Amino acid sequence: MNKRILMMPLGGFLAHVTRLLEIGKVLRDKGFEVIFAGPQRYVDKAKELGFEKHDLVDLNPDYVSACIRETTLYFHSVKSLNDLISFELPIYEKVKPALIVNDSRFSVRVSAKIARIPLVSVTNASWTKFYKLKRPLPEDHPYVRALHYLFSEDKTKKILSGLIPPLTKIYSAVCIRPYNYHLRKYGLKRISAVEDIWSGERTLLADIPEYAPTDNIPQSFHYVGPIIWESKESLPLWVERLEGSKPTLYLTLGSSGEASLFEKIMKMLAALPYQVIVTTGGIIKPESLNPVPGNFYIEEYLPGDKVMEISDAVIFHGGNGTAYQALAKGVPLIGIPTHFEQEWNIERLVEMKAGIKLNLKTLTLPQLAQAIEKILTVKEYKENALRIAKIIKGHQGAKRAADLIEEFAQQITVI
Repeated sequence: MNKRILMMPLGGFLAHVTRLLEIGKVLRDKGFEVIFAGPQRYVDKAKELGFEKHDLVDLNPDYVSACIRETTLYFHSVKSLNDLISFELPIYEKVKPALIVNDSRFSVRVSAKIARIPLVSVTNASWTKFYKLKRPLPEDHPYVRALHYLFSEDKTKKILSGLIPPLTKIYSAVCIRPYNYHLRKYGLKRISAVEDIWSGERTLLADIPEYAPTDNIPQSFHYVGPIIWESKESLPLWVERLEGSKPTLYLTLGSSGEASLFEKIMKMLAALPYQVIVTTGGIIKPESLNPVPGNFYIEEYLPGDKVMEISDAVIFHGGNGTAYQALAKGVPLIGIPTHFEQEWNIERLVEMKAGIKLNLKTLTLPQLAQAIEKILTVKEYKENALRIAKIIKGHQGAKRAADLIEEFAQQITVI
C-alpha cells in the first residue's frame, strides 16, 4: 500500500495551512508518510513539525483577499491556472502520492485530475452547493447600495432574493471557464459550478452541522467537525500581569486582515477600560505599532487556543478558524467583516446569539463600546457560546478527517 499523502493548502492563509497540519499529525501517527507543498509564508511550519516539504508557488494572498473583498471568485485566468498546474504536476511526479489532500488551493482541482491522483478536499459547508442557509451579498456591494437608494430595506431584500439565484448561476459559469478549459483540453469531465472547485472524490466539511447546515449532501461528503490548531507554545510571561478583575478582550484579524482596520480598532480600544491582547498575524509588525497603550499586549503570533482561555470576548474579522477557536472555548465574539464569507460567518453567530456584528465603514467608538458592554454583560451570549462549545467537544475534527482519509486510501489500494 502506497502510504504517501501530499498535503496542498492555500499557502498564504494560516487557517488553511494549520487545518492540514493538524490532519497531517494524526496521519503520521497512523504510519502514513505525509508531505507538504506550498509557499514559504506559512507552509514552512510543516518543516518545523518534521514533515517533508516542497516549495511551490501559489497565488499572492493579497490578490486572493482583494478578489474576495470585491465579491469575485474569478481567481484564475486560463494562463494563471496553467502556470500553477505546470508547477504542480512535477511535484506529483516527484512525490508519487497515493492521494492528495487539498485545502482551498484552487488549481489542485484540475491538476489532480490531469495526474489521475485521487483527491480529498477539506473545506467549509458554506463553500458547497449543498449549504442550506442564504449567502447574501455584502451590505456595501454596489447592487445592494443601489437598491437601498431606490427602495426600502424590506423591498431590497425581496428583490435580491429573486435576483441572486439567476445571477449566481451566470456568474458561476464565468468563473469556472478557466478550469473547464484545462479539463476539456485533457479530455476530462468538466465542473458544473464554482463550488465544485472546493470538492474532491471525498470532501471533508470542517464544520458542525448546527453552525453550517446542509441539505442532501452526497455520500462522498462528510462532516468532520472544526479542525482547530493546537499549538505547543506557551503564552508570554506578561500574562501574569493581567488583572483578573478587569475584562480581557482579544483582537485578531487572522492572516488576511487589513492594517488600516487594526489601526482603527486599536485607536478606539485604547480609549476603553479593558485589557486588550492583540495578535497581528504577520499583517503588520508589532514593533511598528508605537506607542503601545498601557492596556495593550501585542504579539505577532500567539497560541490562539490558549489566548481564548483567558479572554472574555473576541473582536475579529469574521474568519471561520477564529470563530471556531473561540466557540470551542465558549467565548462570544464581536465581528467586523471585510468581505462576504466573513459576513456569512458573523451573520450566523448573530443568528445563534453567540456574537454581535458591526459595520467597519460606519463604526464609531460609542458603537464599539456599546457592543463590548453588551457582549460582556448580557448572559445569553456567553451561555450560547458555551452551548456550542459542548457540541464542538463531541467532535474530533483532525482525527475524524484522518480516519476518513485512511479509509479512502485503503479503498484506493483495493481498487
